[in-house]
Amino acid sequence: MANRIENSARQSKPLGIILTALYFAIANGLFSVIVCIPLLILSGTGMPAWVSLLALVALAIGVLSFAACYGLWVLIEWGRKLAIAICAISIPFNLLSLVTPGPQPTSGVIVLVAASIIMDMLIIWYLLSDDVKSLFSE
Repeated sequence: MANRIENSARQSKPLGIILTALYFAIANGLFSVIVCIPLLILSGTGMPAWVSLLALVALAIGVLSFAACYGLWVLIEWGRKLAIAICAISIPFNLLSLVTPGPQPTSGVIVLVAASIIMDMLIIWYLLSDDVKSLFSE
């Protein structure tokens, strides 16, 4: 197993895999940790329970995103499957963010949510393509 990981890490990766892995590390992982940990710390200050629950789910997705990044980087099949699952979960999660109680979402928030959904759909499409599947099955 360790040999396979070393060989996969040395194998040249397509730019799409590199960008997808970085997306999972930075946009999903790091951003979730930076945003969700303070929200969870402040959850005892009268914040609604649903905000804490959503922050906890987003933090879990962020932590799993670091694992997906690693799996994609070393071309392990579970990393590809985990990345697809995270994207599939993120789509309804993003839609849910538009209908949560509170102030109406601004046009900027709607654009960011739409961009995130489009990005998730593109990543799913890319990771399900035959060329990418073959990279992970070798």
